[in-house]
Amino acid sequence: MFYRARKERIERLQAQARVRDQQSVYVIPISLSGDDLHRPPRYSTVQFYEPPPAYNELHMKTEIPLESPPAYSESVSASLSHS
Repeated sequence: MFYRARKERIERLQAQARVRDQQSVYVIPISLSGDDLHRPPRYSTVQFYEPPPAYNELHMKTEIPLESPPAYSESVSASLSHS
C-alpha cells in the first residue's frame, strides 16, 4: 500500500519535472557599456508623490454596501499538475 503511493508520488514528481524542462525561457538582450555593468541601478526621480494622509485624517467610506456578498461556492477545475 505505501509502496504504491510512493511510486505514484515519484511518477508525479517526474512528470512535473518533465513539464518544467519543456517550458521556454526567454532572454531579453540588453547592451550595457563597461561603466554601466558595475554601476548601481539608477532609479527615476522624476515623479514625486505626496505622502498619504495621517491615519487620524482618514474618513470612513460613504458607499457601504447594503446587501451581503454572494454566498461562497466551491468550484473544482482540472489541473495538469494533479494528473
